[in-house]
Amino acid sequence: KEEQEEVRLKLLNVISQLLSSANYPGELFEPQSQTLIDTLRIAGNDTSPAMKQMGCECVERMTRLLPRQCEGAVVGLLEALEPALMSRKKPDREAGLAALQSLVLATNPQDAVWDRIQRILIARDTETIYSTRRRFLEMLREWLCHLRDRDLVLPRLLPFVLSGYAYELRSSTEKPIPQLVYEFIEQIGTTYVEDMKRHNLANYEREERMESLVITQAKLTWDRILAEQPALVAPLTCRPSFAARLVVGKTIPQLIGPISRDLQDTFNAANERAARLLVYGLMYCENYITMHLDGLLRALQTAFRTAEPKSPLYTDLMRCAGLIGHFVAPRSYLLLLLTHEALTKPFPLLLAILRHAPAALLTEAPT
Repeated sequence: KEEQEEVRLKLLNVISQLLSSANYPGELFEPQSQTLIDTLRIAGNDTSPAMKQMGCECVERMTRLLPRQCEGAVVGLLEALEPALMSRKKPDREAGLAALQSLVLATNPQDAVWDRIQRILIARDTETIYSTRRRFLEMLREWLCHLRDRDLVLPRLLPFVLSGYAYELRSSTEKPIPQLVYEFIEQIGTTYVEDMKRHNLANYEREERMESLVITQAKLTWDRILAEQPALVAPLTCRPSFAARLVVGKTIPQLIGPISRDLQDTFNAANERAARLLVYGLMYCENYITMHLDGLLRALQTAFRTAEPKSPLYTDLMRCAGLIGHFVAPRSYLLLLLTHEALTKPFPLLLAILRHAPAALLTEAPT
């Protein structure tokens, strides 16, 4: 291995130029594809950030030139990218994300590989730098709109898109991260509905019929919510589209567990992000949240006991309680709150929910 970084960079640059040259068709590289992958793994583990970044560029170019070879070597290529993706340096991470996007689109990975990719996504989901968070979200959007098996990975990936709502990251010249999340979910929802119409029309028509049955009640509910501006958080200042609500509703089971766990965390940043994410989740899922109420109410109750009044956490907990009151029939939460022994002194949470429940629903006795 060459000791001089400058020489190593020049050698890797030769490979990069060959991979990007139109004069060298992919067939010329096929006999040396494994040697090329081994070289890129070495570049990924190099201590030089420039080597890591150029190695990522080479992986990205290789996915375009040798997609078939990449399919058989996806684990080795992931190993080449992981050091950059886990790096503390922003340029390394952004180069790694660009290469990972291309690698996944070119290889359409199977479940075992997705387990490894998911560990990377969990690490990158804590990203607090605007440009890198945006790059992360753009990668997820591309996968969920263009992967061949996107319906199979939707439950894995959409929670990472939604979690962007919990990060109020802004740029002086570009849209804030929550606005990007809103737009990306609308795009992903449109793709999801188009796929349903094409591959499972009966299922789509059933969802559409269910939507038509509740449209009048939903309009009344949203009129009440819009009249109570504190219940809203930008950019969700009106009811999300049918496509967006449908696609989020399919993944809410994967979100509820982590949200409930983080709400009970004593680390302020964790429970504040969880409460903000739950506000958005409730606005998408509406009354579909009913089947997940048990664990969710326990987590909210724990968070209410520790939240300081007038704190950001307390404000979002009140928003969550208000949205449950708007969307969920009282019979669904009254018995849970008043009879579950784990929910001690539930009255602050109960009052916050009841304050927003429609009067007509409150006249229905729980059974």
